[in-house]
Amino acid sequence: MQAQVRSGLCPQCGYNEHKYQAHPLYLQPRTLLKNQYIIGLPLGQGGFGVTYLGLDQWLQKKVAIKEYLPVALATRNILNSNIVPLKPQEENFRQGIQFFINEARNLAKFDHPHIVRIINFFEENQTGYMVMDYLAGTHLAAMLSQGNNRLPIEAALNMVLPILDALAQVHAQHIYHRDISLQNILILPTGEPILIDFGAARHIVGEYTRSLDLVLKHGYSPLEQYSGKGKIGPWTDIYACGALLYLLITGQLPPAATDRFGGERLIAPIELGIAISPSINEAIMLALAIRIEDRFQTVQDFKAALQGQIALSPATTATVSKSGNNHNLRWQFKKIVMVVVTSILLLTLVGLFFYQREPSLLQSLLTQAQVQWENNQITQPVGDNAYETYQQILAIAPNQVEAQAGILKIVKYYEQLARNNQQAKKLTDSLANIKQGLQIMPNYLPLQLLEQQLQQALAQQQPVKIRAEQIKQLLNQADKQLTLLQLEAAYQTYQAVLNLEPHNQLAPEGIKRIAEKYVQLAQSEQENTKKLLFINEGLERFPHHEKLLALQQKLTDSQYIQQQHIEILVKKAEQQLAALRLTTPAGDNAYETYQEILKRVPEHPAAKAGLIKIADQYEQLAQIDQEHLDKKLALINKGLQVFPNHAGLLALNQTIREQIQRKVVDSEQPAVATELNPSTPLPPPLVSKSPLPVLDPVNKLSPTPLPQPFSAPVSKSQLPSIHVKKPQDELPQASQSLSSAKPGATPATHNVVEELLVIAKQHVEANQFDAAYQTYQNILTITPQNESAKIGLQQLAHHYEQLAQLKSNQGDLETSLLLINKGLLAYPTHQGLLTLQEEIKRRLTEKTNSNIQQPSHLIFTPSF
Repeated sequence: MQAQVRSGLCPQCGYNEHKYQAHPLYLQPRTLLKNQYIIGLPLGQGGFGVTYLGLDQWLQKKVAIKEYLPVALATRNILNSNIVPLKPQEENFRQGIQFFINEARNLAKFDHPHIVRIINFFEENQTGYMVMDYLAGTHLAAMLSQGNNRLPIEAALNMVLPILDALAQVHAQHIYHRDISLQNILILPTGEPILIDFGAARHIVGEYTRSLDLVLKHGYSPLEQYSGKGKIGPWTDIYACGALLYLLITGQLPPAATDRFGGERLIAPIELGIAISPSINEAIMLALAIRIEDRFQTVQDFKAALQGQIALSPATTATVSKSGNNHNLRWQFKKIVMVVVTSILLLTLVGLFFYQREPSLLQSLLTQAQVQWENNQITQPVGDNAYETYQQILAIAPNQVEAQAGILKIVKYYEQLARNNQQAKKLTDSLANIKQGLQIMPNYLPLQLLEQQLQQALAQQQPVKIRAEQIKQLLNQADKQLTLLQLEAAYQTYQAVLNLEPHNQLAPEGIKRIAEKYVQLAQSEQENTKKLLFINEGLERFPHHEKLLALQQKLTDSQYIQQQHIEILVKKAEQQLAALRLTTPAGDNAYETYQEILKRVPEHPAAKAGLIKIADQYEQLAQIDQEHLDKKLALINKGLQVFPNHAGLLALNQTIREQIQRKVVDSEQPAVATELNPSTPLPPPLVSKSPLPVLDPVNKLSPTPLPQPFSAPVSKSQLPSIHVKKPQDELPQASQSLSSAKPGATPATHNVVEELLVIAKQHVEANQFDAAYQTYQNILTITPQNESAKIGLQQLAHHYEQLAQLKSNQGDLETSLLLINKGLLAYPTHQGLLTLQEEIKRRLTEKTNSNIQQPSHLIFTPSF
C-alpha cells in the first residue's frame, strides 16, 4: 500500500497521476463533490451523462457517481468544471436536470435486491449528480457473448424473472424503465441480476435533441415508444422483457416493431428449434404482441405465465407472429407514423436555427436521391449516387428524417443482397455485401450477426489442412495465454477451437487446466477477499468443480468465525471510544483496536468510521481548551495522525496558526515561540505543492505505536471557507498547470489541446458553431498562441459569412446582420464580413427610410 502511495497509484480506482491524461469533458480525479465524495476514474460515458468511480470519504467505501452531462445540449468549462449549456438549449438542459434529479429521487425510494440502490443525489457545478452503490460485476451482454450468444432456458429465466420482480415494485409507483436491454442489466459475481440505468432523463434529452437513438432500441422498443404521444405503461417494459428473453434463448433480437407492423413476421422460438415448453413459447410471443391490448397488462401476469401458473391459448403464437394485417391497426400505425414524422420534421426545422438551408434545396436533393435509387445508383458511380446525396442532405440538416430513412433503406438493401447470396451459397459475395452495408452503418445488428454466421460457415468449408493449421495456431495461442494467467482469454480461445473442431481432444484438456489454475491462484492468496475473487471467477466458468466448491465452503466457514471475532472487536473499540481511551494507553485504546480490525478486513466500514470518530473527539477536546495553544496543537496532531484529511481538525489547525502569526506580528518578538512546547512541531501549511493524497487515506495509517506527528499536504477544496483564494486558485489542478502553457508546453498540455481541437472540429462538422467557438476559446485560454485554434475561429467566421450571404439573398437582412456579428466575434478583422456588414446596414437604412409607418427597431445580441 505504501508503495502504491509513493508511486502515485490510487488503490481504489487505479488512477496513476504520472500517466493520467486529462479529458476536457470529464471531472479531474480527486475532485471533491458535496465535501464528501472524491471523484476517481470514469467508468463510462453515454449520450446524457458520465459515470465515475468514487469514494465516500466519510463511510470510506466505493460508490458510482453519475453526472448529468448531455453532450448534445451542453459542454464543460475547463476553467471551473461547471457545465455550460449551449445557447439555444439552455431551457432544455435545465428541464433535463429536473428529470434527472426527479428520477434519482424516485429510485431512492426503492430498496430491492435487483435494483441498483441510490445513496444520494444533489446539484453542483451547475448540473446534477446521482450517487449509487458501486457494484462489481459484468453486463449481461458480456455474459451472453461467452455462451455462443444464447443461454439455456433455465439460465435465461434466472436472469429475467428477478428483473420482473423488481419491475413489479417500480410499476406500483407508476414509474417505468423504458430502456430494458442487455446493456442495462448487471450480473454480480454471485450470479444475481441487477437492473440499472432508468431512462427518464435519457428520454427527455432524446426528445429535445430529436435523436430517436437516445430513447429507442430497435427490437426492444414496442410501437408506442416510436411516438411522442404513445401510451406508456407496464406493457411497455413487458414488451422489452419479452424481447430480452427472446434474445437470450435464440441469440437474436426480434425484428423492430415498425418492421413487424409493416409485414415482417416474428418467428416463434420453437420454430427456430429452441428447446422450450409450449407454455413458455406462448408467454414470450404474447409479451411481444404488437397491440398493447394483446400483451400482458402486468409483469406479475407475465411472470406467472412463464412459470406455467397461467394457461394460455395455443393460438397465441400464430396470432402474434403475424405481421398485423388488420386494416384498423394499420391505419392507427399510419397515423402514429404521420405524427412522428411531422413532429420530428418540425423540430428539425426549428433546430436548424440560423444555419438552416433553403427548403427547396432539401426537397430538390430528396427528389434527386429518389431518382438515383430508382436507377439503381445506390453507392455508385462516385459523385452521382443516392448514398452521397443523402449524406449531402444530412450535412445541411443532420436530423432530416427522410434522409435518415433513406440511409437505413440502403443498409437494408445490402442486407437483402447478402441474404440472397447466402441462400445461393455464394458466401464470399454475401460477405462483400455485408461489408458494404456495415461501412454505411457499422452498428447495424442484423448485418453483424449475419457476418458472424457466414464467417463460421466459411470456416467449416475451409480445406482440412488450412483448418488444421488454424486450430494449431489457436492452441498455441491458448497455451501462451494460460501461461500468462490470461484465463478468460485462454478459455475463449479453447472454445474457438471447439467451434472449429467439436471433437478436438486438446481443447478440453486445456479448459481443465484453466479450472486447476483458478484453484491454485485461490490457494496461493493470503487475503480471503482475493481468494474469494478467484473462486467466484472460477465457478462462473466451472459451477460444479469440486475443488472450487470445497474452497468456497471452507472460506465461508472461516469467514463466519472471523466475523464473530470482528464483532467482538467492534464492541470493544466502541467501549474504549466512550471511555476516551483514544490512542492511549498502549495496548488498550480504540485506535489500536480499529487497526486490528482493518488488518483483518481492510474495507470494514465500522472501523473506518471509528477512525473518523476518534479524530472528531480530538477536535472537540482541542476546542474545549481556549488558553493553551500548545495543548490544542498537540491534540490536533494526534487527531491528524489518526485521520490526516479530517476537515474540522484542518480548519482548527489553520485558525491556531493564524492566531500564532497575529501574536508574532503584534509583539514583533519571538515571545510566542516560547509559549509552545518545543517538542510539538507546527502543523504544515494548508497549501502545498505536493500532490493530493490518494483516495484511501485510512490505509496510509501505520500500525501501533503511533507514528511521528503527521505532515501531509492538504487540498484547498477541503477548506473553502478558510483558504483565501486567488484568481488562479479557481482552476482545477490540471488547468492550473495548463494556464501558463507556452508554445513549448508539456506533453499533458499538448494532449488536452489536441483533444479539444478534435471536439471543436466535431462541433463544426455538426454545424454547432456556438459550441465550436466556446471550445476554441478554451484552447486559447490554455495556449494563447495556438495557431490551430486561431485558424478554426477564422474558418468559423467564413461559415458565418456564407450563412449571412444566404440570408441576405433571401431578403432576411436582420438575421443576416445577426450572423455577421457572430462571425466578427470569432474573427473581428474578417474582411468579407466587414464588407457584407456595411452593405446590409446600407440596405437596412434604405428599408427603414422607405417604411414610414413602421420603422424598424433592431437589437443585435450575440448568443455566445
